[in-house]
Amino acid sequence: MKEKILGWNLAEIVDLFNFIDNNGGVKGRAFSEFALKFNKRAGSVRNFYYKFLSLIKKDNRVRKLGEENGIDFEKLNSQLNNKTILMKLTDSEDIKKSDLKNKFYGAKSLAKKDINLGRQEDNVVMLKEEITNEDIESLFWGLVRLVKHRSETEIDNKIRKELEFKDTELETYKLMLKKKEVLLKELKLQNENLRSRLTELNTQNETNTKMLQENLSTINSCLNSNNMVKLRSFLSEIGAQTNLKEN
Repeated sequence: MKEKILGWNLAEIVDLFNFIDNNGGVKGRAFSEFALKFNKRAGSVRNFYYKFLSLIKKDNRVRKLGEENGIDFEKLNSQLNNKTILMKLTDSEDIKKSDLKNKFYGAKSLAKKDINLGRQEDNVVMLKEEITNEDIESLFWGLVRLVKHRSETEIDNKIRKELEFKDTELETYKLMLKKKEVLLKELKLQNENLRSRLTELNTQNETNTKMLQENLSTINSCLNSNNMVKLRSFLSEIGAQTNLKEN
């Protein structure tokens, strides 16, 4: 016969906690989806979940089952206590009235910081002598809405700060880009001036080369004809032109 805890066999318990963890946790629709998948009542599944965690310090089998399957039941139980998560309890006949009151008073104390308990609102119930499941459910969903509002506000503030930081970064990049554009224009202008100067030097070089060739041709002609008078006159003319350019 398979070993059971609170009427559930160990394999079912492991499947339940893995399914809840992988499908949004206790705040989502995981209980309903698990119940539909395994042909159980959602309220019964949810009730078992919390009752099982309450056995963490009472039943050594709970700790052993967690260690064997990599599930930290003690941590889950601690998280539930810290956040005061109160879920709808459909099997109220299995829960003592005193336990319901303890859960209600604990949630009421936590909510007192942010909620005006002097009046009754949709998400807050006034304290009664008789605490019902409806009272607990109403308070729970009020706390859920409060936590959701806080989370949305924190997310909005975080997104706003990130956008402001991105805007600052964008302005910095724009300024850097503008400086680079100015520098690029200066470099282009310098490059154009250098090209123009190079063209002038090439033209001057071609002219000087042509003049040199003509002068050499004249000198060779004088030497070949042994016309020293003409050679002296030509050399004097070249010397005068050179002096004129230098002056």
